Order: sequence, then C-alpha cells, then structure tokens
Amino acid sequence: MKNGARTSEPRVAALERKILELERTVQLLDEARSHYADHYDFAPLGFITLDAHGCILELNVMAARWLGRERALLVGMPLLPFVEKAHAPVFLHHLRECQQSPEKQGCEVALVAGRAGPRLVELLSVPVMDTSTGRTVHRTVLRDVTKSRRIERALRQSEERFATAFRASPSAVAITTLEEGRYVDVNASFCQLTGLARTEIIGRTSVELGFYPDAETREEHIVGLRGGGSARNLECQVRTKAGAPRDVLISVEQIVLDGQPCLLTIGQDVTELKRLQREVLEISEREQSRIGQDLHDGPCQSFTGMAMLAEVVARDLDREHSALAEKVRDISRMVREGADEMRRLAAGLYPVKIQRDGLACALEDLAAETTGRCEVHCRFNMPKPITITGESTIIHLYRIAQEAVNNAIRHGRAKSIWMELSSEDGATITLSICDDGIGLPSALPEKRGLGLHSMEYRARMLGGSFQAGPAGGRGTAVVCSFPGKDFAYAG
Repeated sequence: MKNGARTSEPRVAALERKILELERTVQLLDEARSHYADHYDFAPLGFITLDAHGCILELNVMAARWLGRERALLVGMPLLPFVEKAHAPVFLHHLRECQQSPEKQGCEVALVAGRAGPRLVELLSVPVMDTSTGRTVHRTVLRDVTKSRRIERALRQSEERFATAFRASPSAVAITTLEEGRYVDVNASFCQLTGLARTEIIGRTSVELGFYPDAETREEHIVGLRGGGSARNLECQVRTKAGAPRDVLISVEQIVLDGQPCLLTIGQDVTELKRLQREVLEISEREQSRIGQDLHDGPCQSFTGMAMLAEVVARDLDREHSALAEKVRDISRMVREGADEMRRLAAGLYPVKIQRDGLACALEDLAAETTGRCEVHCRFNMPKPITITGESTIIHLYRIAQEAVNNAIRHGRAKSIWMELSSEDGATITLSICDDGIGLPSALPEKRGLGLHSMEYRARMLGGSFQAGPAGGRGTAVVCSFPGKDFAYAG
C-alpha cells in the first residue's frame, strides 16, 4: 500500500500543475476577452454586427454615439432608418453584395442622428458565419470620413478654380520643374506669346526651347527660389518661334505639384509698352531739346540785345544824368544775369556739348556748372579715356548724371559730389555719382519719386542695372552699369 501511495503522489502533483496551468490559461483568456471588449467598446471607429436583413445585433460605444441612441435600445433595430434617404439604395445594394460575396464590401453613406446633422461614414463589411446560430452576419466597421471628404471637396474646388484661372488668364502662365526647368503645363496665352503649340512645349526644358542660353544661366536666375522663395517683376526676353524678341515681365513662385517642387511663372508681354515708353521718352527729349534751343536762340539773344541797348543808353545819360545812367546800368546787369540763367537752363534742356564733344565733355561741363552755380564741390573723373558712340546711350547717361546731381543738391543737401565713368573689364561701363549728403532713408517708400524711376528706366533702356543706396558711411551712391556695346577706348 505504501508503494501504491508513493506512485500516486507524482500523478496528483502533475494533475495539480495542469489544473493550475488551466486556471492560468482561463485567467489570461478572460483578461484577453476583457481587453478585446474594451478595445471594441471604446475604439475610435464604429463597429456594428448586422443580420441578413440589416438589423443591428451588436455595436460598440462609438457606433451608438454616431446613431444618437442608447446602445441597449439600438440592438434589434434596423440600420436603414438611420441612413439618409438619398443614400438608402446604396446601403441596400451594399447588403446584397455582402450576401452574395464572401469578400469584403465597402460603400459610403450619410447617417442622420438627431441635431448633429448628417455624418458621412465609410462602411466596410465582411460576411461571416455566426457559430452560435449558424446564420450569416455582417461584421461592419464604420469610419467617419466627413472631415476628410470636406477637405477633398474643398481641395478639388480650389484646383478647379486654379485650373479655370490658369486656362483663362490673359497673362502667359507656365509650370516647370524646379530642377530641370522642364515644362509641365502652359496656358493658351503662353503659347500665343511664344508662337509654339502646347505639344511642342510640354516635356521640354526651358533651355532646349531657347528661353535660357544655357543651364548655368537658368541656375543663376533660380538660385534664390530653391529655399521656397519667390521673385516679382523680373524683366527677361523671350524669342518667339519666328525668332522675334519679346520683352516679358515675370513673377515666379515655388509650388509643389504631386510631391515635386515646381515653379509657377506668370509673364506679361510688355514689348509694346516698352516701345511706347521709348517713344514717349524720345518725344520728351526732342521737346526738351527744342525748348532749350528756342530759349537759347530766342529769349537769350533778346535779353543780350536788351542789355547792350541799356549800356548804350547809360553812356548817353552819363553827360547829363549820371544817377539815372547808373540805374540803367543796374538794369543792364540784371538783364545779363537773367540771360545767363536762361542760358544755363537752356544748356540743361539741350546740352550742345553732347552732340559736339561727347559725354565726357558734357559731364565735365555739368560738374563745372554745378560747382559755380550751387557752391557745391562737384568733380568728374574718367580713369581711362572712353568714347561713347551711341547718341541715345550718351543722352541716357547724361540725364542719369544730371538727375543724380540735382537730387544730391535738393534732397541730400550735399557739399561734395563725385562723378566717375569707368570700365574695369572692357565689356561693362559703369557711371557712378556719389555725394556726402544726408543719404537716402533706411526704408525707401513704395511710391518713389519720379527722379529715381526715371533713372532706373533709362538704365533698363541701356540693358543695364541701376542701384541707389548708401555711399559708405554717409551720402548716396547712384550706380548705373550696362554692357559697353556702344563705346571704344579713346587711347
């Protein structure tokens, strides 16, 4: 008996261990079921089990909240009354698809629950067999897509508005890739400007189409846009399919299109506007010269004659009326001073030296006249002799210098002004006018004066650049640089 008792003891111990393991397994199963119930009940998604007729067999807390009823009251109710009437056929078709196919089925319907308003939800249903009843039920996940669909709709409407504006814009609009400059899309105005068909443009690069002479030039132009920047009112020139140059004012903005960084370029053809501006400027120059000539040849000569006549009268009066003769001589001096002032005015309007002796002599005369008339130390320097051959170029440069000198005196209250005409590389000419006045304000106003606009426009007419800014620690520096196609070294 003792041996039998000893044999049964290990069996009892093994049985007890198995019982403990079973209890532990049951406990883990209960914990897992509890976790599953918590996840099911409090998940951010809605879960519903429907029977073949679309009645609710069970649902979680989120689904009950979306349906706007207590969870216990919803069990056994059909889901169809909670579906917006317009979407009822979609929901019924979804149920039929679930009954006919073992695959997952999906649809979107609007659920109506009290004052909350319609809620657009995505239904994903899988037909499964309920082991307890042997019937087919539909395990359905409900995902609220109201916000995402609203965002998608707003984005689609925005894209449609952009597409409409893109196509109908009277400005030339193009989208190119940032890296290569390859055209993604262009509008009709762009095709009209370039004379190229859309099929000839899309897929090709701006360098291949000749809008940039080489890839390096394009890289220089867009280097500031790589960090997400933008450019406004840049002047460039585009050659049409026929080879005709067109002046274009462009603005560029970096955008992202299908995950790829691109450039949105809007261009305005200003060829005719620039032609009209040139004509207006030429007319203004001609009228200015005509008025200057008329003043020089007409009133100036008349004033001189009046002064000479007054001198003759003064000599005749010296014998009998010396005091009256002195007054007549005063009149003669005033008339001569008026004539001299009018000649200076005429010289400013019509600088004869430009046509006769060239720009350098005209600037030297401007410096001398400014020094004598305004009590300002004004000097002109030309380190290496340069002869400007283009008449229009000479006039533009003289007017820039004239305007800069006048601004330095009137607004800058300068005591010294330095003008210099130079060329360091033999290909670019630079005209600089510096002064020791009070300088420009730290922030230039948006509506700048006519003088600055005039100088900047004349520099653009020369195909050059214009800058007006601080001259070191004090004063203002006006610098105009332009390609020297109309000049030669005099020595």
